[in-house]
Amino acid sequence: MKAELDHSTKSELERNGFIALLALFALAGLYVASRAGAGTPYWGGLGFSLICVAGLFYSIAKVKAFK
Repeated sequence: MKAELDHSTKSELERNGFIALLALFALAGLYVASRAGAGTPYWGGLGFSLICVAGLFYSIAKVKAFK
């Protein structure tokens, strides 16, 4: 017998996976910025991290609004 997840559980798992992926990308952007010299790679890494952190905050606020 195959176990099936209901829609709300599956949606919650997808949302948590997306939040974890955004956190991983934010850390990767900081890693790129730390390894780069002055210039575009440095600011690009910081900018990418900033966008990922903003997405994290938005996702967390969206999760809290539905509970």
